[in-house]
Amino acid sequence: MLIKYFFLILSAFLFLAPSWDDSSEVIIRGEIVDSKCALGAMSPGDGKSHKICSIRCIKNGMPPLLKVRDRGGQGYRYYLLSDQGKKGANEMVIPFIGQPVDVKGTLIRDANLVMIEIREIIPVK
Repeated sequence: MLIKYFFLILSAFLFLAPSWDDSSEVIIRGEIVDSKCALGAMSPGDGKSHKICSIRCIKNGMPPLLKVRDRGGQGYRYYLLSDQGKKGANEMVIPFIGQPVDVKGTLIRDANLVMIEIREIIPVK
């Protein structure tokens, strides 16, 4: 019984943990995708074949993400993209969807959310 309460309290603490701001300047290479399709609504939700759909989704308000292959090469990490005012970067990212890019900006961690406040987007040649 005591073990059940311990895990319940631990789960509540982790879920309700206070947010923190751990900011650092970064340059991260990846592909800009729309959050709806990239996280499961479409397969594939990335690449040139999905570019038109991503443009429509992002123009219609879906938050843009930077899709980055993880270090082990087995999966991906996703970073929410915002402009310098921590608002949606939808208009800013549209010319770069469906191609490899380097995103320069500030990496912001807040509890379970990881976001990049975009300073510059550079297409990878």
